[in-house]
Amino acid sequence: MRARLRRPTMQKPDAVVALGPLRIDLQAGEVRVHDQVVELTRVEFALLAALARRPREAVTRQWLVEHVMDPEREGTERTLDVHVSRLRRKLGAQHGVETVWGVGYRLVPGDGS
Repeated sequence: MRARLRRPTMQKPDAVVALGPLRIDLQAGEVRVHDQVVELTRVEFALLAALARRPREAVTRQWLVEHVMDPEREGTERTLDVHVSRLRRKLGAQHGVETVWGVGYRLVPGDGS
């Protein structure tokens, strides 16, 4: 039993991702900046959660469109850019989502201000 619990497939992923003043509770669906709750739409939270699961890694725009956007609503890379823009406005430009030119986006620690 202990051997099975040590296996990666049996371990629970971190429920909270903390990068500087940004805290993302993936299970509760709550985002805080400097302990202030930030209200996000379903798509904005899904986008942030996808980036939070791979912090500091560049995630391609195409992957985000395919795995985050609703295919029924014809999400495109341009639609993704609009969601990122709104997410940045809500989080504060200095907290979190960084553009990786020619690739996509990544989640990085804010400056703490």
